[in-house]
Amino acid sequence: MITKEKIINYIREEYGCEPEYLWEKFPEYAIFRQRENRKWFAVVIAINRNQLGLQDEGKVDVLNVKGDPAINGSLRMTEGVFPGYHM
Repeated sequence: MITKEKIINYIREEYGCEPEYLWEKFPEYAIFRQRENRKWFAVVIAINRNQLGLQDEGKVDVLNVKGDPAINGSLRMTEGVFPGYHM
């Protein structure tokens, strides 16, 4: 199972980025920025499963990434990939 910690470690190792925790109201939300221009490229948030149309109750960690619009439609055909959430 892919966990929030695994995602954070992967981004840290692959892109040399440390998570930033910007919001007092949501202290567990982690954002990642490009090192060159400081623009966000990903955020890890926890949302209610029903917000994704899932039947289970409770929260789920979501990795929300900015992507190439030309391939986003194809990616959404993959199980577990949803349209962008609040990005």
